[in-house]
Amino acid sequence: MKRLGSLVLFIYAPKNSGLGRYRDTSLKYLRTRGATSEPILVRGEDVPLWVDRTINAGKSAIGLTGQDLFEEYKLRTPNKLEILKRFEWYDEKALYKKPTLCLLASDKRLLFRKQEISIAAPGKYSETVRKYLSQMPWKYSITYLSGSVELTSVQGISDMVIDIVYTGASIRKYNLEIIDSICTSDFVIIGQNIGCRDAGMQGCRDAGMQGCRDAGMQGCSQLYMDQQKVEGEE
Repeated sequence: MKRLGSLVLFIYAPKNSGLGRYRDTSLKYLRTRGATSEPILVRGEDVPLWVDRTINAGKSAIGLTGQDLFEEYKLRTPNKLEILKRFEWYDEKALYKKPTLCLLASDKRLLFRKQEISIAAPGKYSETVRKYLSQMPWKYSITYLSGSVELTSVQGISDMVIDIVYTGASIRKYNLEIIDSICTSDFVIIGQNIGCRDAGMQGCRDAGMQGCRDAGMQGCSQLYMDQQKVEGEE
């Protein structure tokens, strides 16, 4: 926490190892803006909730997390949080240069040959997944898990999976292919802009909202083209 006059600024940061690099980058940025307090480490998917509840309690707070996790929270919970600063995620080792939520399958023809598709997905993206699937023409049943999502396809528990793809090592291991990319993610500082100014964080708001596109609004046309191709082959 950092005390600024009568105000105390709470900084919530992710303890997830996968977010560590950009967490450290954003903390360095905050120090250049005058924040000297130690962050409170919580799960990245819980950062928006901690910030929201702290602000609602009349205190000043900001959070550092993945943009996809923040967008998920916005879908779940009405709130006044916004992106104050966005750090573009760029990694040459990543297939899409950044974390990307994808629809995966061992055989995409299952999409068009079964009356109902069984899908497994991470519970922390449940609303993003639900919004995406609501745009699709097929019937489906879905199971939300806290881990080992891709393994469900190998074990025959699901026809398809939705999960984060990074280097692609896991999908190669389980012989999966990418059917559609749903949402990419950068790293963001979140809060309420007026509270941020009060805490001495002027100028930190970044209006850049690109990176996590509206789930389900892209990629649909390609899936329909694939469906027509498969039907033409039968």
